[in-house]
Amino acid sequence: MSAGLVFDLRRSHARTAGHFPETRLKKWHDPDKFGTLLEKFTFLDTAGSLESAMTKFGVAWLRSVLLALLVIVCPVCAEDPRRPEDIARQILAPLLNPVNVATLKGDRPANPRLYKVLYWLETARLHGGDVSEVVDAAQAAAGYAGTKCAAADKKAILWNRRKLEDFGCFTPEGMDKLRHGGSPSIFKGAASGTQVALDHVLPRALVPELAARFYNLEVIPARENLRKGAKVGKRELQLAERWTRDGLLSEEGLKSVIEAAGDS
Repeated sequence: MSAGLVFDLRRSHARTAGHFPETRLKKWHDPDKFGTLLEKFTFLDTAGSLESAMTKFGVAWLRSVLLALLVIVCPVCAEDPRRPEDIARQILAPLLNPVNVATLKGDRPANPRLYKVLYWLETARLHGGDVSEVVDAAQAAAGYAGTKCAAADKKAILWNRRKLEDFGCFTPEGMDKLRHGGSPSIFKGAASGTQVALDHVLPRALVPELAARFYNLEVIPARENLRKGAKVGKRELQLAERWTRDGLLSEEGLKSVIEAAGDS
């Protein structure tokens, strides 16, 4: 946390018994001097005497007030979850939820989202989580575990995480880019020094219905993505047929893929 909170509790000008001090919260911008909130409060009476104020209201009363205020402001101080099960439930589940994904708009709507999924999956692994189990827990929390879509998504997500690992993308800089939905650089292999791209296995131009489906996205070097273009080969045709059988691609989409494969 880059800043702390200082409690400036000033007594009310009204000196009637039972009146409570006015409470104000102020940002304190010197993290090097930050201590516990209980150590950093200032309580002043109208004469500016800390000692008399402490004597009058008592340390116990002040501690109670401070703890109550901590309960109010604690959401502001919350940190990212670190336990794999919390990451799965609180972060990955909303990212993977098909209902949420279906609302995405834009040219490549699911690409930044998948990068974020891969960041959080790797974060869960670094904190002791099994990536397969983390994905299972996230899909269960999202309400689509056990479906054909969940199985296809999981296979693609685990494959893409492995590809990023093979490419050496999980550096501090790479992780920062992934967290913000960006493409990391490649540091291992023949494509070292270039960037990663997310390729639509079945081209968007042929099957726009799969533009925002995780199972249709694959991590490859950016220059390879440019070379591939919208080509359709044997692998793409087989995937299209399987996804149609599983209800993940329409018959019309399959027809477009078959026609493109025949022309290539």
